[in-house]
Amino acid sequence: MFKPIFSAVLLLMLGGTFAVGAEAPAAQAAAVRPAGTESQWHGYRRVSFPFMGHNAWVTFPKTAAPGKPWMWRARFPGYHDEIDLGLLKRGYHTAHVDTANLYGAPKAMEIWDAFYKYLMETYGLNPKTVLYGCSRGGLFIHNFANRWPERVAVIYGDTPVMDFKTWPEGKNGTGTRSEGDWANLKRVYGFASDAEAEAYEGIPLNAAERLAKARIPMWHTVSAEDRIVPPKNNTEPFAKRFRAAGGELAIHWNKGPYSLQGHHFPLDAVNPTVDFIEANTPLPDLPAEVMATWSTDAANLRPALDRIVRQKKARVLYLGGSITQNLGWQNLVSESLRRRYPEVEFECVNVGIASLGSLSHVFRWRSHFNGPADLVFFESAVNDLHNNQTAEETERAYEGVLRGIRTAYPGAGIVCLHFAEPRHTADYAKGKTPAVVARQARIAAHYGIPQINLAKEVADRLAAGQFDWGRDFRDLHPSPFGQRLYYNAVRRLLNAASLAPETAQRPLPEPLRADCWAKGDFLPAATAKELCGAEMVADWTPNPPRETRKFFVHCPVLKAQGEGASFAFDFTGKTLGAYVLCGPTSAVLEWSVDDGEWKSLDTRTPWSAHIYMPWPYVLTTDLPEGPHTVRFRVKERDGRDTILLHSLMVNP
Repeated sequence: MFKPIFSAVLLLMLGGTFAVGAEAPAAQAAAVRPAGTESQWHGYRRVSFPFMGHNAWVTFPKTAAPGKPWMWRARFPGYHDEIDLGLLKRGYHTAHVDTANLYGAPKAMEIWDAFYKYLMETYGLNPKTVLYGCSRGGLFIHNFANRWPERVAVIYGDTPVMDFKTWPEGKNGTGTRSEGDWANLKRVYGFASDAEAEAYEGIPLNAAERLAKARIPMWHTVSAEDRIVPPKNNTEPFAKRFRAAGGELAIHWNKGPYSLQGHHFPLDAVNPTVDFIEANTPLPDLPAEVMATWSTDAANLRPALDRIVRQKKARVLYLGGSITQNLGWQNLVSESLRRRYPEVEFECVNVGIASLGSLSHVFRWRSHFNGPADLVFFESAVNDLHNNQTAEETERAYEGVLRGIRTAYPGAGIVCLHFAEPRHTADYAKGKTPAVVARQARIAAHYGIPQINLAKEVADRLAAGQFDWGRDFRDLHPSPFGQRLYYNAVRRLLNAASLAPETAQRPLPEPLRADCWAKGDFLPAATAKELCGAEMVADWTPNPPRETRKFFVHCPVLKAQGEGASFAFDFTGKTLGAYVLCGPTSAVLEWSVDDGEWKSLDTRTPWSAHIYMPWPYVLTTDLPEGPHTVRFRVKERDGRDTILLHSLMVNP
């Protein structure tokens, strides 16, 4: 809420009255609003009203999106309004105050400042707006963002003017000259001569570094045929400086047909533009002390990011369960990385597999990474809760993943994410940290690995009433809204890391657990020996068809079928496990190490009726050091007579 003194001044400017000593108008929004005219714009309610001597309007969505996002149009609000409509459909408000013939000058910024504050008090919109500037509108939006970067979520420039020497002056053929506009511009800025105007530093082009430091994502739509506002004298030099300072800018080169010297054209990327704006519009901030609990150790990612920039090539891996496998946050992160570092050739590889947790990841990651790693995003807080494995197993596995990756790829950056789940949310609502999150956070912190606690952020935002779990987030597999929330959390961490002081990579500490599975790996089924009633299937698929999991279909599998079918392996290490594809006919697996006692486990899972679930079974963890031989045999139960062994799990 703004102070009452501002409210009084604002009401006087708007021609309203108020009672001395009354509360600030946030509590009396209807009384504060100036007399306006309601109308319909493409089926959406619009309220038009005078503001400080200028026409203004606000257009309302049918239902406001969480956080009440909004887009502010600078000039020519009727042109290329497909963007407006796209955002209205997605729950954005749109707003405009007509400051024509002010060219983004300080006089215009005074009005914009007051209009922004008025909208905040009256409508309670997201404190960070989306700025949309077309042509000379580029002067307004970039100047506003330069003055108040904390008020801006995203900038969308449509053939934007970034230097008024190109338009309206058209100096040295850098753009098309407009005599009347050039004279007006000098007048409103107070320039006495062309030379004084040309020496003026307060143009958008010179705001590149400040806006980059504010980490405001931008999208510019431009035309290669534009001779009025040529990109080579506007967007391109701005982009070079903006990106060099760490800014994230997408340039879309729109195709024709062209008119008005290439400056006008139909938009050919409306949905990608709206998608970009929506993805990069964050929910309103919560108090700094609350947001500080959502991530840790961002600065420790800086060495890996610097290394990526130096080598101009990077391989990014996403390791986790279904929330990682499914399209969403990780795709947005990959796109963001490519915009941040346009000179870097990125290969982004999704090795997420639904239903799998740390106990699977620690033995599979080497095989599924299948190459170098420069940046790894790792999550398992949801499936480590769901899979009912022991705390000891998940600790050994989770630390094993982190220590193993750090050892194999010393220069790589790792980011640990803890995703939201209803039980996590319930724990935070009771003031407790979920046990699985606490374990993972303790291990990651020991290694100084950056963490993003999405479970905590979601719980805090729910408590603040910013959205509803069932309506907006939907379930632990986030809706598109939830995926964007996750992405924006990653963006915040990347922003913090890139702005942190340069530092050296942290050395690898001693392990928390000496028995963590840092060398965990698969021993392929093809190394089996003494096959009896068993055979290798080079390209296994279920017959009859059933659901499977990525990486665990069209792969080599050892199939042992029938009572007493058997096989054996030689291996080295203290830990032994079996990685089984558990389906409808999964039998009991009996096993004996070094001709010792025979033991057994039933490999049927709760999902076996409808899916061949790849499942890790830890058989023993306390063998003597050195080589061993394990023998397996099939025990039929209830008509289930088959074992499909993908591999052994070992920690040499």
